[in-house]
Amino acid sequence: MSTTPRGVAPARAAGAASLVALLALGGSTAGAGGRGGEQGTEQGGGGTGTAATAGPSGASGPADPVAPPPSVAPGDVPVASARLEDLVVADPVPPTRVTVPGAGIDMPVDPMGVDAAGGMEVPSSAGTAGWYRYGTAPGDPAGTTVVVAHVDTVEDGLGPFARLRDLRPGDTVTLTGADGTEHRYAVTGTEAVDKTQLPVDELFTREGPRRLVLITCGGPFDRTTGSYRDNVVVTADRA
Repeated sequence: MSTTPRGVAPARAAGAASLVALLALGGSTAGAGGRGGEQGTEQGGGGTGTAATAGPSGASGPADPVAPPPSVAPGDVPVASARLEDLVVADPVPPTRVTVPGAGIDMPVDPMGVDAAGGMEVPSSAGTAGWYRYGTAPGDPAGTTVVVAHVDTVEDGLGPFARLRDLRPGDTVTLTGADGTEHRYAVTGTEAVDKTQLPVDELFTREGPRRLVLITCGGPFDRTTGSYRDNVVVTADRA
């Protein structure tokens, strides 16, 4: 099967770069009060300005200006390092299992990256699904989590994802994370899409509502290319 997440792989690393810039802008600056202050003038006839004081000879003169106390005591301003090696970026919790009780699907999930051709890697066995590790994790606050698997292989025959085409709106899909957390989704749609028309940028987005996309192969098999014509795409929203 072929899914090519153009421009998606660097997305997670870009977050660290943004954080560096944010911290660099957050350096400590404390305003220093100057030795300023208005100098009052003595007015005749009971005026209110009293900034003048009498000197030893009785002459009136300006009072010594007093610097205001600093608004923040030295050492109280928090300072964060902007060095890349000092940044602490939490690793995403990967999904390790996908289950669809209504279709009898229960299979392990491995993290996958990008192959030499620029497409998403897919586990070699039809009995194992792959999660796109450069994209959205189930626990992330936004974006689409993508899980793929072969519909079949010569060694395995038909795999569990061959039953994706039978899913109906409302069917429950559960992703279980490495930490044991279960993330439940409700199917909203199932469709077969020509591989040349697959909306990759839309499916592999790290923005928008939290949702799940399951992908496998489908349609007629082309023996000249050794692949199926279509992708079967199941979309599901958080339940």
